[in-house]
Amino acid sequence: MDFRKLTPAQTYMILKPIKSKNTDLMKYALLDLLYKEILELEQEWKYPHPRRRRESLFIYITRGKNFDQYIEKPHQDIFIQSFTSKNRRIQLRKLIKEALPLCSNGQGYKALQLIKEFKSYGIFNHAICVKDFNLFFLNSKGRSLRNTIKNTLYQHNEVLASEDLCNTKLSKIIKELGSNIFLLENFNNELVKKVDVNMRFEVKNVVDIEPDLELDTLFEVLSTPLFMNIDLIDSFSSIFDASYTTDFNNFDSSSDFSSDDFFDANGDY
Repeated sequence: MDFRKLTPAQTYMILKPIKSKNTDLMKYALLDLLYKEILELEQEWKYPHPRRRRESLFIYITRGKNFDQYIEKPHQDIFIQSFTSKNRRIQLRKLIKEALPLCSNGQGYKALQLIKEFKSYGIFNHAICVKDFNLFFLNSKGRSLRNTIKNTLYQHNEVLASEDLCNTKLSKIIKELGSNIFLLENFNNELVKKVDVNMRFEVKNVVDIEPDLELDTLFEVLSTPLFMNIDLIDSFSSIFDASYTTDFNNFDSSSDFSSDDFFDANGDY
């Protein structure tokens, strides 16, 4: 199976059709857009208020270089809509707040966005799905697909945890999984930094040899704005959860200095 045809949000719902949280699914949908450089992640340290003596970290999202190549998907359209009329540089928290009303404050994300796309796959039993309670059940075809995905992810997780992991092996995993690599528990910022250092060392010391396609692929992926800011990925869940539970009805999307929109340098961001 070609995992590149599935976004990590779609894959995660297949793996956990009932237990998957709407906020996690939305997080994976956005990570896919960042991975493919449809959207771009930026970070900036600045003073959130003139009277504040310590800088805080602001996370922004803007159009990526591949924005015009975006193919419509209902579960990702809720993020893209904020950039269709014009390019914007919007804080991550505010982007989430703008997206939430489009899926019933996040509660209807599975029912309103993802489940529509899965109709053509024929892997869910629509006769017994209860949309009002976010209860969705795989049919036999769906269960078979889930087993295939679980086995594939398990094997790749083992490779990432092995002592003989090399750039070539990681490159092959990225080629097979694409953005679904975010579903691997052993794929984290420490691993990315370690491999990135080794990769740059190899590039620096390689002279007059045939081009290494595996190394080129890895270099291309790890050089994107998303992985240049890999430390921020671990904060995505907390940001989504916080935005999900915060009252968003009266937020001002034009203000840069709402008290909930910056992240303390020494705190959980």
